[in-house]
Parts: sequence; structure tokens; C-alpha cells
Amino acid sequence: MATVTKSHLLPEVEKFLAKDLHSGFVGGKEMGSADGGTFTSFDPGSGKKLAEVCAFQPSDVAKTIEVANVAFKKQPWAKLPPNERSALLHRLADRVENEKAILGQIEALDAGKIESQAQGD
Repeated sequence: MATVTKSHLLPEVEKFLAKDLHSGFVGGKEMGSADGGTFTSFDPGSGKKLAEVCAFQPSDVAKTIEVANVAFKKQPWAKLPPNERSALLHRLADRVENEKAILGQIEALDAGKIESQAQGD
């Protein structure tokens, strides 16, 4: 049962963790919290800082929902036949599967999980 250590980080994970601030992604653009608030994510196993993250407030969440609703109504996705939506969702699932090691390593660090368990999540 392998846990993630700093010396075993994938290059993509190192790049992700090197970022000064992790903002939200809304409407295809990075977005910080309206009040500028942040929180620190710590590795529960070591207690070391992993990342600084924008702390979305209720108004930020409401804006995000509004942007998503507008996008859904104005984008072709809403009018796609189910089989075409299915094909796109399968492509997304394939992409997630291809990035499983990276996503799993980040989740293992953030949640203090065993890496193989985090990849299964």
C-alpha cells in the first residue's frame, strides 16, 4: 500500500502544486472568490501545505450556477440527441481514465488516502 511522498510526485502533480493560488474555473475562465478569501489545503499525513485555494462564498457559487445555466441554454449541448451526448461523455470518461494517475495522486495527497484507492475513486 503505497502512499504519496514528495519524491514520487508525477511532473504534472508537481506543476499543479507549484501554482501560487488555485482559483475556480467558471465559464471557461479562472475566477477568484468575490471577497478575495482563500484557504490552505494541508496534506493530512504530513501536515505540510499543499495548496492555497480560493474560498468561494455563496455569491460566487450563485454566479457559477448562473453561468452554467446560461451556457447550457445557449450552447449546442442542450439540443444534442442523446446518442451524441453519450459519445461526448464517453470521450470525457476516456480522458479522465487517461489522467487517472495524476488525479489520483492529487486526491491521495489532499485526502491522505492510499494512491491506489484514490485512483479508484
